[in-house]
Amino acid sequence: MARGPIIGNCALCGKRRVLQCSHLMPRRLYAMTRVQAGKIIQNPVLITKSLSLASSKQVWAYLLCKQCEDRFNNGGERYTLTQVHDGITFPLLNRMTLSLPFQVAPSLGVSLYSATAMGVQWDQLAYFAMSIFWRGSVHQWTLQGGNTAFNSLGPHEPAVRAYLLGQAPFPPELTLIVTVATDWQSQGSFWTPAVVVGSAIPSLGLLTRGIHFRLFLGSNLPAGMSGLCITAPPRHVIALGDCLKISGHAFGNLMKTSRPARSLRTIMP
Repeated sequence: MARGPIIGNCALCGKRRVLQCSHLMPRRLYAMTRVQAGKIIQNPVLITKSLSLASSKQVWAYLLCKQCEDRFNNGGERYTLTQVHDGITFPLLNRMTLSLPFQVAPSLGVSLYSATAMGVQWDQLAYFAMSIFWRGSVHQWTLQGGNTAFNSLGPHEPAVRAYLLGQAPFPPELTLIVTVATDWQSQGSFWTPAVVVGSAIPSLGLLTRGIHFRLFLGSNLPAGMSGLCITAPPRHVIALGDCLKISGHAFGNLMKTSRPARSLRTIMP
């Protein structure tokens, strides 16, 4: 029997409307991460705390109304997904390799570029990232293997919500650092928002096929770090560097407890 529309309060605007199938991570990321050779399609490998398996099953819930879904799409998702590594090209990396950094930071292993000088729509990148961090904070998402994804923004959630609604600027107590990855492992992967384990400053991480976002929570940051926030004028900094250590750390923590599904064990060497 066909199911009727799901009516409820939209998590973002709060209005009672028809709720959409809202995704934690954009559907196009799954399509980009599939590998197809002729008629054979290899699904992305999903790694959770308890299970690893090849799957294209997406993480979704009835969360947002159509108006707010459109707000997220127009505010940053559509643009950002034209800049990630799509399996063939990596537009944002290509643009950066044709530009000059304003600073090289060997101690950090990155070069720093001005999004303003490169003509990159930094506001769209920031909005996209914050929309996903926010979604991960206001709902407990069901994953395969009996796991859930929920990483709270804590007292910062109302300010982020106001920013996403266009009612307030980017929260000044938050710092969003964007790094474009030069390593192929990060370019071919994505993961949902997660707490950065072992970080001296509370922070969350998010990877979208070559673009890594790290959100620092609170204003107690080392001197100069707030200036690296992508929303900080005039440069609106984007970093370029090898993110393999970041990716390896994130996946390594999961692999400590994750067991491969039988279907995955048959295709693994």
